[in-house]
Amino acid sequence: MRKIIFKFVILLSFTCMVISCASTGSSSKVKIEYDKKIEYDSENPLVNIDVYPKYTTGFLKGYEGFSVNLKNNTSKVVKIDWDNSSISYGYNNSSYPFFMVGQKYADAGKSVPATIISGNSSELKSVFSSGQVRYVSGRYGGWTMDKISFNSVKMTIHITSGDIEQYAIINITARQVANE
Repeated sequence: MRKIIFKFVILLSFTCMVISCASTGSSSKVKIEYDKKIEYDSENPLVNIDVYPKYTTGFLKGYEGFSVNLKNNTSKVVKIDWDNSSISYGYNNSSYPFFMVGQKYADAGKSVPATIISGNSSELKSVFSSGQVRYVSGRYGGWTMDKISFNSVKMTIHITSGDIEQYAIINITARQVANE
């Protein structure tokens, strides 16, 4: 009988702890702000780039993906070469190829078609890291997208137009700030 009561008390304590940790009704909600630094290797960049991260908070916090707005500054066609671009993060700043919406999960890390942007126009792309894609085996397994659980991410994007070749480097850092 003592063992049953002891197990019940332990189970009840654990349940209360989990519920209190998972509570979303607290007054100290957190919001995320981003520090974005975009560097171009030219004073006249072919493309202006802006990045909008999708970041979730909570127990499994991290970057889910990114929306990248690419604005062609020229009257000529510009090509974004995703195969010579990368996204880096982690303790050792590991570099991964981009993974694009519409690409098969099984093809993560393989060649990605270039994005062609006509003169003086824009393109909005949803991009991810190929390191986020993984296969879970077992009865309830399948393909899934992990979050990037590091606060800092670096993107290197290769841009060409005719004989001109440029790189843009985007550093993004997420930080939590308390709501007032």
